[in-house]
Amino acid sequence: MKNILLTIACISLLINTNAQSLSEKYPTGAKAKTEQEQKYFNRNVKIADFSHSLKSKAAENIQFIDNSKLKFFPPILYQNGGSCAQAAGIGYIYTYEVNCMLDRDASLDENRFSYMYTWNYLNGGKGYGSNEYEGWDIIKDNGAIVVSDWDTNSDTEWANGYDVYEKAFKYTVDEYTKIVNKRTNYKETIRKIKQYLIDHGNGSKNGGVVALSAYAHSMYSSVEEYMGPNHTRYNRIIPKFPETGSHCMTIVGFDDKVEWDTDEDGSISDDERGAFIIANTWGRGFGDRGRFYYPYAMFEKPASMGGPFAEFMMVKPKIIQPKLYYKVKMAHNSRNDLSFELGVSLKSGATEPEKIFRTWAMIHAGGDLPIRGLKPEEDYPDLEFALRAEQLLEYIGDAENPKFYLRVASTERGEAGEGELISFTVVDNRDPKNKLILESNQNNVAVKANQELDFTIREVEYEFEKQKVAFILKSTSSGQYILCLDSNEESELKAELIDAQGKVLQTIFDGKIDLGFAKYKINTEGIQPGTYAIRIYCHNQLSFKKIQIK
Repeated sequence: MKNILLTIACISLLINTNAQSLSEKYPTGAKAKTEQEQKYFNRNVKIADFSHSLKSKAAENIQFIDNSKLKFFPPILYQNGGSCAQAAGIGYIYTYEVNCMLDRDASLDENRFSYMYTWNYLNGGKGYGSNEYEGWDIIKDNGAIVVSDWDTNSDTEWANGYDVYEKAFKYTVDEYTKIVNKRTNYKETIRKIKQYLIDHGNGSKNGGVVALSAYAHSMYSSVEEYMGPNHTRYNRIIPKFPETGSHCMTIVGFDDKVEWDTDEDGSISDDERGAFIIANTWGRGFGDRGRFYYPYAMFEKPASMGGPFAEFMMVKPKIIQPKLYYKVKMAHNSRNDLSFELGVSLKSGATEPEKIFRTWAMIHAGGDLPIRGLKPEEDYPDLEFALRAEQLLEYIGDAENPKFYLRVASTERGEAGEGELISFTVVDNRDPKNKLILESNQNNVAVKANQELDFTIREVEYEFEKQKVAFILKSTSSGQYILCLDSNEESELKAELIDAQGKVLQTIFDGKIDLGFAKYKINTEGIQPGTYAIRIYCHNQLSFKKIQIK
């Protein structure tokens, strides 16, 4: 492995499996193909707990609600290609939940999130489908981009520009949860979804919205006119979903007054009353202004008989102030070859990271295309992107001189690619009053096929290095100086401030220094402005560093 001094962090792992992407009058594209395969929620996703919900808002006391009419819900989307899971999961659900949290108007571009940002990492560069939680994973690690900052109609382009990512970093995900439907107890599933729509299942002032997946091939022909009783005034219903073609949609409300003869016996029983309101992503021309009713009774049916898939997903956003992130500029002509790991070490003289992780953004993602995803393919301009490194913070703590790592692997996947790492910067904002911008001292490093490189950078890039002790002077905003030492072993050391005649004005340190990094403040109070020097004795060697006191 080749080690090179530079600056940076990681990019994330997304290994795409090709999802179904049907092309009829309207596109679909969720990954699941059968109800049994609906185990695609195969992570340890937390089951939603509504046990703390306030009884004053119990679902049985409310007959209808339509959260798509609240200002938090964005205008109806017409999805690009097989992007349904991202259009619903980011374009509708995450957008709604953030705006509900912040009391914002989702009709404004600056308050709506770009689902193309996440989908273009996930679609293999060919418009494949995805799962909603994959987009939430990307946001959890690397933020969410609002439409006013970046959006595209291209299904291959990646977001470009440091400022775009830096603005996105404050939006993240606290958790996502699920409700699992057991058809033998489907009424409990209905009650929980309604509870979430009313008050998020926790007594909140406003309720949430929920992801639903089902078969959707020929769903356009499944829509029927509805003229029956209702509170919410929609005139379209889908009595049952089709039998093939996975699709992700959004439950935005319910209406207990809607009725439909689902068993086709010519009469309406109590179990045939009530329907959810579902918002689709096929434009306002689908259904009734992009929405339709779907009967509660179908929750008793398997997907093969027109019922929904068994799991319903919800997301809880979180707003943060990012404290550590990396800015990267890179060119490459086959981005799915690339993988990145972010690491850090705290030990002096370390040659490998002690802690390393991947994020959910750009690893082996986006297809066999130039890194930015622009065409023609023979042209591959560079991409500026940033990576949030919050996962390293717990390990770093208040360490004063961490060493950051970027591990770049270029593994041949399809056509072998090549490119270069143009530049890197680490932004360390753990102390907002002392924001550090750490820039690499090497640039334009070639990245060839089937190669792995390590890049590193420390807070202190020493101007003078000895065999066992390195040191540098740092100035503060108040005009003071700090002597920074980094020792590879315990050793005796003496550091003094002297004038031009060699007179000792101050003993900065005299004793044994420990392994690692240390700082010593130089007291310049009472010293006349002028040129002085720091004199250091260590390991039978004498070193000097000029210091200008103002």
